[in-house]
Amino acid sequence: MLEYYDSMVSLGLTLVRALALSLNLEEDYFSSTYTPHHSSFLRVNHYPICPDPSQHLGVGPHSDSGLLTILNQEPERTGLQIYRGTGSGLSFDPNDDDWIDVPAIENALTINIGDIIQVYSNDKYKAPLHRVLANKDKDRHSLPFFFNPAYETIYSPVASLLSETEPARYRPICWGDFRQSRFAGDYADV
Repeated sequence: MLEYYDSMVSLGLTLVRALALSLNLEEDYFSSTYTPHHSSFLRVNHYPICPDPSQHLGVGPHSDSGLLTILNQEPERTGLQIYRGTGSGLSFDPNDDDWIDVPAIENALTINIGDIIQVYSNDKYKAPLHRVLANKDKDRHSLPFFFNPAYETIYSPVASLLSETEPARYRPICWGDFRQSRFAGDYADV
């Protein structure tokens, strides 16, 4: 498991270098917030069989709070969906048909942009709203790796991406404070 974790850190660093270059930033713009330490973590998810999936979700609608998420899913066990509707943020109609299945492809990873990249890019990249459906026939496993900076990282829209016509849409945010508030909200009803 430690070897897998280390490989996800390496892949995450490669991906954030590519994201930086795609925004015309220095290659190490984001990766510098990961050295000498970071707050990334790997989670093992198990979604058991649900007798009535019309009444329950595996995980409710949310965006990932960190920089990005690297997801390893079981092949042929769908459940992850992204929202492609007209809502923004967490304002959406949960009963509409604008949820799209994300296929679980063998030997492939799913990459989600997180809230931090949305802020840094001033909404040029959006953190996708997604959920996990329950299944009445098969249980499901996934390994999400949440690639997160050091807790003391302060992030805000990148100055070079701003202009008079594109002002900052976010104030500076401390990752540790933001993560703590999201964590409290994630488990508010437990």
